Amino acid sequence: MGHFNSFQLTLGLAVLLLAATALISVSFTQLTSVGRNKVLPPSIYRDLQEVLAISEAQMNKRAYSMVEEARKLFPLPDTLAVQKEKKLDLILAKSPWLMHVFLFDEKDLIFRTQAGLMGDRYVRDEHENLVKSYPLWLGSKEGKSLVKNINKKPSRILFDSSQTKRSDGPALLLSAFFTFPNDSNNRVVIAGTSFDPDYLKNTFFPEMLEESISQTGLDQSTNPLAMVIYPLNWSEGREIKPLAGSVRWGEGRPEVTLKLDEVFHGLTIGIKFQRTSVEATNKPWVYRGLLVCGILLLLITVSLVVTKHLVSKTS
Repeated sequence: MGHFNSFQLTLGLAVLLLAATALISVSFTQLTSVGRNKVLPPSIYRDLQEVLAISEAQMNKRAYSMVEEARKLFPLPDTLAVQKEKKLDLILAKSPWLMHVFLFDEKDLIFRTQAGLMGDRYVRDEHENLVKSYPLWLGSKEGKSLVKNINKKPSRILFDSSQTKRSDGPALLLSAFFTFPNDSNNRVVIAGTSFDPDYLKNTFFPEMLEESISQTGLDQSTNPLAMVIYPLNWSEGREIKPLAGSVRWGEGRPEVTLKLDEVFHGLTIGIKFQRTSVEATNKPWVYRGLLVCGILLLLITVSLVVTKHLVSKTS
């Protein structure tokens, strides 16, 4: 009976060894796959995802704050047209980061653009197109729906982005539409601002990206991070065309990305290691994992040998 129990125990230990070996083999395969496929380790990937999420939240907060600052200066809807124009021009003078401001009251549109930039044919064409299209759009049923959608938001601000043109190529026109506290859904009164595309490209985004990188809390002494923002439809099936990037961005594609939604619709923010590739970043992580697998296998083997030896002496 003792011999039988010893045989059963030995067989059980052998099965346990095979199961442990199989488990470690799977872990080994996954670790080496990470190295070959240049996939970031989960912990680093999560850290970079968090950086992108925080970056979006910070950019959203800044954009809302800037629009709210301008909204406080807007004339009331029932103000005389001449006074509306003067107040809107004053807003542009105090807010050089804005390109257009407007106020639509039922059927009348007051639309103003930075006067000093009207000599630019792209700005002038943009101004003329919006002056023609806004009354048709806001004066239709869509205008009433827009008012309702804006009033559902706690901030009563709705952002919209579209592609426009500048002398150096495609650009982003980010507009904010808002209503006034005392107006109801029954009255189509909408005001709005449009950010200067050059300001977004050359100042807003680069500053926000650098701020995000400096606040990550990650060690960047030997592995600095770089970030980029680009429109989705500028990168389909080809190399991305950055709208803006951090100082260290350079070229290539981001290793982790996040589609922006609430404010900057249609844009993607990405992050990568500027000097060290994902493959190089993975190596220490993979080596540590393989070392742990080897140690575990060795410990299991030694434990089984010792256990079998003890069982043999007592049987």
